[in-house]
Amino acid sequence: MFINTIGGLQSDFSFNPTVPKLTYSANKTLNDIPFTPITNTDDNIIEGDETIRVIIVLGGGSNDPNDHNV
Repeated sequence: MFINTIGGLQSDFSFNPTVPKLTYSANKTLNDIPFTPITNTDDNIIEGDETIRVIIVLGGGSNDPNDHNV
């Protein structure tokens, strides 16, 4: 799994990269991926909306040649 953001890690949210190690079989739905937003109360910076992008990448034994945006 690859995660990319327009927010800044540790300045806009905190995320433990060991948490979302997910394994799913075909036709299964994903669970929530936990992250903690850092609010303006935490860092005194008021910002607009930001996005976290999660991409599911190929795993062992997969025959799908494409990454998939979630």
